[in-house]
Amino acid sequence: VVLCSAVFTVQTISVNWLTKPNVLTVNSNENIISSSKIKTNSSVFTLKKNDYIANIEKSNAYAKVVKIEVEFPNRVVIHVREREPYYYLNISAGEYAILDEELKVLEITNDLNAFATNFGIKPVEISIDSTMLNNLNIGSGDFLNIACTDTYKTFASFISTINYDAVRAKNTIKTIKYQDNNLYVYTYLGLNMYVNDANNNLTDKLLNGFSAYEQYKDSWFEGTIMCYNSNTYLTPKNIEEL
Repeated sequence: VVLCSAVFTVQTISVNWLTKPNVLTVNSNENIISSSKIKTNSSVFTLKKNDYIANIEKSNAYAKVVKIEVEFPNRVVIHVREREPYYYLNISAGEYAILDEELKVLEITNDLNAFATNFGIKPVEISIDSTMLNNLNIGSGDFLNIACTDTYKTFASFISTINYDAVRAKNTIKTIKYQDNNLYVYTYLGLNMYVNDANNNLTDKLLNGFSAYEQYKDSWFEGTIMCYNSNTYLTPKNIEEL
């Protein structure tokens, strides 16, 4: 029993990158390991993996821990990928929260243009009613959690399944606004999208809307794609005129 107890205790901890680090670097490994608070010489059978993941992701905002793996008898491997900036939110005058597709705050910046230049692409703006932002206190490592956040997470998650990865989405979509249960999607092209009653059948409506966008984008450079439960149609009206 004594021998087994000694063998199955944590002796080494390493980090395995599943994506190439951009903001984070391989020099972040030490911070990731230390912030996990995994103790060496602790039993590999009693590791509180969820707690360690939460510790790492709070201390390293850009880190997404995919899993913590035990390689018997005594090695722990932290599998990490880097979160990608997807959205930005104007949280106060001249202050912006940079968020990933899960609405985790990656950083706060007061120079959005410099941020976009460094990354080579500007995130998608999300517009949220100012009353929802009152008394909002968020910082790096926090998750944005207000009434409409599920809609924005669903949007990013779903359009990735229809061949709009993060880069393509950011090159196509300028702003998303959720208002009165409806979703307004503004594109750089000017062919925008109105999604009626976004709380119901959102993915079906987005599928129809983006199918129409692909159909019309080469010949119709402005107007609004109207997305309802069972149909989608195009109107020459600007989205703000609806």
